[in-house]
Amino acid sequence: MDKCLHIFFSGMVQGVGFRFSAMESAKKHCLNGWAKNVRGGRVELLIQGSQKNIDLFLEDINQEFKRHIADCRIEESEYNQSLTDFKIVF
Repeated sequence: MDKCLHIFFSGMVQGVGFRFSAMESAKKHCLNGWAKNVRGGRVELLIQGSQKNIDLFLEDINQEFKRHIADCRIEESEYNQSLTDFKIVF
């Protein structure tokens, strides 16, 4: 069963390639959604797909940016059928 998660990363996550790495990892793991910078130096992300692939995605992000992530808030969200890829929102 596919899931959808709404995630806020905080710390030094802007200006370090976080969104682009998230997009690459999402595509690698066949996930859909988006990432964008928000006020306060945070990155907001919506990711959806299989739980296994979401877990692999989060492992990638945490491995690559563990020095930069101070906090990660995850909320379940309603699955959005209209999302068919992963993109960076400006």
